[in-house]
Amino acid sequence: MSPQRIEKTMVLTSRDIRTLKARLKKTVVTIRFLKLDGSTRILEGTLSPMYGLPQRPKVQKIGATPRKTPKGTLPVWDTINGGFRSFRYNSILQILPFPLT
Repeated sequence: MSPQRIEKTMVLTSRDIRTLKARLKKTVVTIRFLKLDGSTRILEGTLSPMYGLPQRPKVQKIGATPRKTPKGTLPVWDTINGGFRSFRYNSILQILPFPLT
């Protein structure tokens, strides 16, 4: 059995989180984070409709309740896989300055 490699996650302040959200609203951001199963994942995500993020419908269905996001997580549009993915703020290992592709 090989020893597990433990990586230290970043500690983000509320200001860092606001800055990250602002960057995500403008462009694609590459984020490396630790998944719940212990593996790492690299996500190229955005919150900008310019990069394929689907628009929310203006009218919701009657009786539909909006989806609640767990506290401490951020859903973003994955530009590589074309779907929403989320990560926990306390699981971020690295925020890379440019997309990898």
